[in-house]
Amino acid sequence: MESPPSPAEPSPAAAIASSAAAPAPEDAAPTGPPLDEPGFPPFAMFPIGSDWNELVNSVAPSRMVQFSTSFFEQVAVQGMGMLPSRAEPQGQVGLAYATRLGVLKAELVSVGVVQTSLENLSPLPFTSVNLQLAFMKQGLAMGAIQSVLMTPVGLLMGCANLAGQMSGELFTGFAPAEGHQVLLGAHVWGLPGCYGGCKSIVEWQRAVTTADGDVEKLGSITLACTRPHAAFTGVPSVSISAVEKVNANDSLVAGFERAPSGKHTLSVGGSRQLEAGDACNMKLKGLFTSEGVLGLALELSGAKSSATLSVEARQSAAPKFGACVQLAP
Repeated sequence: MESPPSPAEPSPAAAIASSAAAPAPEDAAPTGPPLDEPGFPPFAMFPIGSDWNELVNSVAPSRMVQFSTSFFEQVAVQGMGMLPSRAEPQGQVGLAYATRLGVLKAELVSVGVVQTSLENLSPLPFTSVNLQLAFMKQGLAMGAIQSVLMTPVGLLMGCANLAGQMSGELFTGFAPAEGHQVLLGAHVWGLPGCYGGCKSIVEWQRAVTTADGDVEKLGSITLACTRPHAAFTGVPSVSISAVEKVNANDSLVAGFERAPSGKHTLSVGGSRQLEAGDACNMKLKGLFTSEGVLGLALELSGAKSSATLSVEARQSAAPKFGACVQLAP
């Protein structure tokens, strides 16, 4: 299905890792970053398709620890450690300081990168800008800028980095009837003078409310299509997912995807609240695909911390186990 959502802002460290040159014809010069992939995550700042992506993320086994704490009202410490199954351990730790201009961050990444950023800078009341710079011992390694402009027709977002990757995005919506909402998004990417591709997405939501105005049930259907430029791959991928929140805690999901390779995958699953309380909440999540892959996750959450235990079983392969712990002392 749709790739899991990435962080809301583009990461220069991630851009460094993904900037390997794509295969090019023999008579063509190297182009740098791959042109058949967006350099920035599409629709990362918007909640479109978030319920489906959240379930897919939670049942995928991962070994990760995240923590955050605040020493003072304006100063916070954040960190992350990850142990991939087929790669070296990765981690990062940093400080965040809230100022009048925005949030200043400085993070040390395990690959030897120091990443600095200024987030939520608002030079005008209807704009928001994020600036990021990444340094290695040799000097400046990568930089990125992301700007969001609020217009009468919706939100416009533009992104660019020092590798030459650029993208533009439009996100809007309207309410055709009471209790119904339609969200629309379009994302275009490329390099200077070279078109890379586009992604479009539409989501329809229907909410059932109580007499007091509280949302009792919420259903959504999301359709997305990604099409790289025909000069690179030209093979589009299409996915459709449906989520039905039967109450505030439980949901049912179903999805279908046609990958660029031509493979079709059908997925069904859902989540169920097993225990709810002030001290601990327990939720079970599951997803089964037509490829014979079953993913299960048990989520335990408290007032400030949470842990997710996950397992993935597939035909003719050993099961995979994962755990994700989030701490906020």
